[in-house]
Amino acid sequence: MILITMGSNLPEKEVERLYRDQFLLPSDHVQDIYQDGYQHETWADVFWRRRFRHSHREDPELKFVFQTSPSNVLEIGAGYGRILQKLLEWKNKDTSAIAFTGIELCTYFQTYFLQYQNLFPSLQRVRMIFDNFLTTSALKDNYDVILLPMNTLANFPFVQLDSLFKTVHRYLTDEGLFLFSNYKITSSEQLIKHINKDTEYSGDLLVDLGSGLLTAEYYDFPSTFTHYGAESITYICYSTFSREYALLKRSIFRSSTIFLLSDYLKQRLSANGFSVVINDDSSHSSVYGVMKT
Repeated sequence: MILITMGSNLPEKEVERLYRDQFLLPSDHVQDIYQDGYQHETWADVFWRRRFRHSHREDPELKFVFQTSPSNVLEIGAGYGRILQKLLEWKNKDTSAIAFTGIELCTYFQTYFLQYQNLFPSLQRVRMIFDNFLTTSALKDNYDVILLPMNTLANFPFVQLDSLFKTVHRYLTDEGLFLFSNYKITSSEQLIKHINKDTEYSGDLLVDLGSGLLTAEYYDFPSTFTHYGAESITYICYSTFSREYALLKRSIFRSSTIFLLSDYLKQRLSANGFSVVINDDSSHSSVYGVMKT
């Protein structure tokens, strides 16, 4: 289970560098840094503010959702409902007989899901659950398609991979399809090109009418090579301002991203009772479709 934990046990060298490079201010306290804060209200706010950018995403996994003529579909990490809405209104596809369910860890998405539902009434057909997929008791069905889009696999802590695959296996029908995308890394050479080799700093401005301004600063540490690929550590500072530019809130997060070599990923899938039936590398991400063995 991913919990919001504070940063009293952060690596000392990381903290020293953040202060040295003035990413952290003298008024910032290490114990106030959130780790793996995907349940935090700021995360939901940021994701919602990016909805217009998200609307232009390719979402390469989705073209495979209907190829097995599913009777029901479950999306893990459904957020405010963008992917589900896209599936409900899929071009030249009658989805009226398909039951759609979404599960989302962050309860703060409830407000944004209702707002998105007002924009797209088709979402009224969705059963939305706000709970942890790995531990929930709210899922009673088995699903013909389970979907984990937008490279979300990379945001799961490495130690939770087997738990994720076991839980998917539990809820997938015998002939069901688990679809997910992952960063396209098929070799060590590709891995070296994909991940940053130096510390990188970048920023972003996120605006939303009626909600003030939000700035995002990203501090990426050089990635660490591992037996499964690599891990990247990013510190993110979100600062919320009023329309008069008064600072209202400053939230700092430490986030990890895992980059899995495709051979290692296939090995873990096999160990958890899956065989790969789809491996599509034609887009910006690798799309995997796996079934029970």
